[in-house]
Amino acid sequence: MKAWKRDLTEGGIRVPMVARWPGHIQPGAQTDYACALYDVFPTLAEITSVSIPTPVDGHSLFPTLTGKQQEPN
Repeated sequence: MKAWKRDLTEGGIRVPMVARWPGHIQPGAQTDYACALYDVFPTLAEITSVSIPTPVDGHSLFPTLTGKQQEPN
């Protein structure tokens, strides 16, 4: 069998992320922007205007979530 979470195949490393934020994220919006779990912390910090120590792993997904173009990091 292939594509378990422990495997470095499509089923193991590439899964969808679902986000809902009424008034900010358009319903049905989709993107191919690749992100990881460590991008969530900088994103939530930016949304809540909380300063975080630098450097941190990850980049804010705020531009992508609000429909703006974001360069891959």
